[in-house]
This record gives sequence, structure tokens and C-alpha cells, in this order.
Amino acid sequence: RSTLIVVPSKHDLAKNTDIIIWLHGHWGFNKFYTRILRHIDNIYSSGRNVIIIAPELPWSAWTKTPTKRNGTGPFKNFEEYLIWKRNVIKILENKFGIEENRISKNTAIYGHSAGGSAVKSMAIVGALRDIQPSEIIFSDSSYGKWLDVTYDYYIKYHPEVKVYAMTALHGSPRRNAKRFLKNKKTKNNIVHMIMPKDWTHKRIGDNCLLMSSSNDLFLSIIRDSK
Repeated sequence: RSTLIVVPSKHDLAKNTDIIIWLHGHWGFNKFYTRILRHIDNIYSSGRNVIIIAPELPWSAWTKTPTKRNGTGPFKNFEEYLIWKRNVIKILENKFGIEENRISKNTAIYGHSAGGSAVKSMAIVGALRDIQPSEIIFSDSSYGKWLDVTYDYYIKYHPEVKVYAMTALHGSPRRNAKRFLKNKKTKNNIVHMIMPKDWTHKRIGDNCLLMSSSNDLFLSIIRDSK
């Protein structure tokens, strides 16, 4: 499968590099302008020097993968993750001049829709332990127990990571996030963001990347939509 690496023209090699890892939903890996590229100016205006890395998942638009493969990607095991990581770093260094030691600790991982199962899988195989993200965003993706498993394998051991469960007003992601937070004693670093009624599943996926630029900016967009 492919991996998309976006290094904006505004990226400054003299500064440390922040990373966004984007994990798409069913039939995704094809909405790069709507969900990623159009937000870059706002992200940079917040002061972040960010690049975006988006691995293609087993349920992308270019596959015939049924939903039963949720949770099978992006990596089968930790060794596969390390191979992917080495290849990405090699490209960043050789093609873009971004040295590994200039990559900051500010890595945000987004899982939209079925991408939430990819976040869960990265927790299970140990990828999250290696990345140590500063933020994890479940973009209307807390289906089943994906958030629970991510918590059990990673979040509960790393209270410093900020976790946002963004959910539409109706649907199972909202119900599951609410159930999860009700049952967990340690949850200070987890925020459940129930979006206004006009924020559909698609609208959340189209705009959630703004969470990486400024929470104040994102909250103002939400208020303006009411």
C-alpha cells in the first residue's frame, strides 16, 4: 500500500518539525484536498511547522476490502511498523532534508471513522509506544471498544497524551465514548466533544484536522455553526 507524505511549501527546515498522522475511514485515501490540504494555511498560521503522513489502510478507496478487516492495519506487528518508519524517515531526510533529530515531540494522530480501529491497532502492536503522540483524536470513530482498547494498551500508561473523542450528536461513537468515560476512573486527559446537531459524520471528518492548529480556532468554528 501507499503512504502520502505532505511537506507544505511553508515548511521551515530551520525549525523543528511537527507531524500529523492521518488514518482514513472506509473507502478513504482519496479526499486529500477536503480533509488535509485546505487546512494547511490555518495550521501554519497557528505557529506549527507541520507535515502530514497518511498511510493507506486495508479499507481504502482502491481496495475491495469489506468492513470485517477493521483493525487489520496499518501494521500487522511492531516489526512491520519499524520498516515503515525507517522508510518514511529515509524519504524525509533524502527528499526533503528533514533530519530525524529535528522532528519534534508534537505528533498528533487522527483516526477518522474506521481509522479509529487503526489507532487501536497501533496501540496493540506497540507503534504508539514508539511514537509517543502528544495528541490522539478519534474523529467520530469511537465505535465498539476501539477507544477502550487504545486506553488499555496505551493511554492509561501515558496521562500526558491529550485525547479527544469527537462525536456526532447521534450514533454509536457518541454512545460508546459516553459509556467509556463513565466507567473509567482516570480520564482527565480525555475530552469528549459532542458536536452540534448539524455536524454530521462527514463534516467532522472534513474539519477535524483543525484541532491540530488551535483549539480556540476550532471551538470558534463550532460556535459559528450553531
